[in-house]
Amino acid sequence: MNMTDQEAIEALSDLAMNGATYFSMFISITFAYLTVAYLVGSKLTRFQAAVISSFYVIGSLLTGSATAVWNEGWFNLYRQVPSVMRDVWLVKALAWTELLYVVLIGIVGASLYFMHDIRARTPNKSVETDI
Repeated sequence: MNMTDQEAIEALSDLAMNGATYFSMFISITFAYLTVAYLVGSKLTRFQAAVISSFYVIGSLLTGSATAVWNEGWFNLYRQVPSVMRDVWLVKALAWTELLYVVLIGIVGASLYFMHDIRARTPNKSVETDI
């Protein structure tokens, strides 16, 4: 693949921006889920909590996977096309792809645990017991 330095930087930037966009969506979905868990988690029925948690897992898997795809695309292009980015030590210093997977899985796991913990700490406050 023959690209000028400017073309390579622009292509890398485009890939990075797409990855950042999906990561922002992932964080937004997570923040919404944590807000629901904190504000009304203890009042949700088991079915409601399962539905909202399922939607969260599906949404976070989709946006998290898209983030990972764009991240891997960035590194594929980075390895194929020489550019000034080759001299950035931080790009080589971390295992970015592996670290991203750990962060994404950790956030989802922690968020699901948070919902579980909120519901477990406040028994007898769900809508099921109010009926």
